[in-house]
Amino acid sequence: MGRLKLSNKKMKMGSKGDRFAKNRWSKVHKELIPKVRAFAEGMYGDIGLQEAWQEFHLWQDPSEFDFDHQEAMIFVPWFLFHWIPELEKTKLKHPLMVPLAEDILMHFSDEISDDEYTYLSACCEAPLSFYQINQVDPGIGLKLKDLLRDKEFYVLEYSAAQTVKPGMILFAQVIEVEGHCFLEGICPYPFDASESVEVVFLKHYIQKQFRKITAETLFEYDMEIRDLYWRLLSRLLAPVGKRLGNTDGHLMVPHILTYWIRRPLETFNGLKSLAHGLSEEELLADAEIDDDGEIHSANLPWYKKPTKKNPDLMKILLARIQIENNQMVVELNSRERVRAFKRQLKKLLPDDSYRLIDTRIETVEEHFDRRDLQESSEPESDVDTNVDLANDPEIKETMRKHFEAHYMKWITDKIPALNNARPIDLVRTKKGRELVESMISSFEFRLMQRPIPNCSPEIFKKMRERLGL
Repeated sequence: MGRLKLSNKKMKMGSKGDRFAKNRWSKVHKELIPKVRAFAEGMYGDIGLQEAWQEFHLWQDPSEFDFDHQEAMIFVPWFLFHWIPELEKTKLKHPLMVPLAEDILMHFSDEISDDEYTYLSACCEAPLSFYQINQVDPGIGLKLKDLLRDKEFYVLEYSAAQTVKPGMILFAQVIEVEGHCFLEGICPYPFDASESVEVVFLKHYIQKQFRKITAETLFEYDMEIRDLYWRLLSRLLAPVGKRLGNTDGHLMVPHILTYWIRRPLETFNGLKSLAHGLSEEELLADAEIDDDGEIHSANLPWYKKPTKKNPDLMKILLARIQIENNQMVVELNSRERVRAFKRQLKKLLPDDSYRLIDTRIETVEEHFDRRDLQESSEPESDVDTNVDLANDPEIKETMRKHFEAHYMKWITDKIPALNNARPIDLVRTKKGRELVESMISSFEFRLMQRPIPNCSPEIFKKMRERLGL
């Protein structure tokens, strides 16, 4: 049996009857859903509920379902309106060939009101999808875009409109009833705007079979859609250290390496070239040096080497190096940088002049707690340099140029999130332009949510002009 269809009337955003419609259909929902749940319990009992729960999780979740579970907000609508038991696997004695709600519409329509029939029909025809928030009207609703269907909705949702922000992505079920839209099911965790790229990749995968993606198409790809949902949710809910990355895109795993060194001066001279852009005089300004010129204590930064193409980019710190008598302590924040530093040591110092004696790996939380403690114990300056620097026109202009150079360089870089393709190459095709546009949009939304001083949204206009978008 095909999905039940409703008339697709054009919805008027913010129309005069919105509040009345919201109250009317909220009342219908409140009276209808307990009836559908009671029908489901009578038909399938706990066996069917747990089977559906396992399938919703793609058979990866060992826990049992209860209606207080935080994911009930998205699971229960899927169970009632979409789930059809697999005949080969189910333990149910009399499984239906259609979702529970459709069976009610087919055989028990005389037991529900006309409004309930209309509302239940809308629920049956509305698939789960990923919706990006384009506009928030607090206390009124949300303007959403279905990223898979390229279709916009204005959802009357007062509570959600108080807490979400433009750019966020919702995994939800949006229903259309007589020209008004509502959130029937929603994941309790909104995703970051940057995840739109993953959704666009899924869209392109679906379009290999279906050029135009409709609600019916999304029902066909329900499992693939839920698979992406679980991957995004797993990434979102991972412990902080498992999802934080450094500027190179490497997983953040803070390391502290402790070395024995033969002579501090020898080590300093060998490694000072890592502090790109700093003179020896600057590096030794705070060092402890005895009358014979021997270094007893010194700090060295390891900076990322500027490129000829971008010589003015701000320095990216790769490691902190502290020399203290016959000991050197090196702080790095990823395994990749640890390996890179060890390669630098072999290149810059004699093999017998140093020896690794200890490696300590911190959690991200321990790392930041220790850095906060160190910074709070530093002596306070009599001069508030932060205020002066923040308002200095020359510093502002330097920062503005830095951010512009950073984003413009992105255009010609190989981007891991784009399968190591360059945006400048991708825009030659329609699908590539869509991927690049989704990433630039995510940058815009992120800047709206967390403004960065001296970083203007105008840069994104320049990026689009450069890319011909």
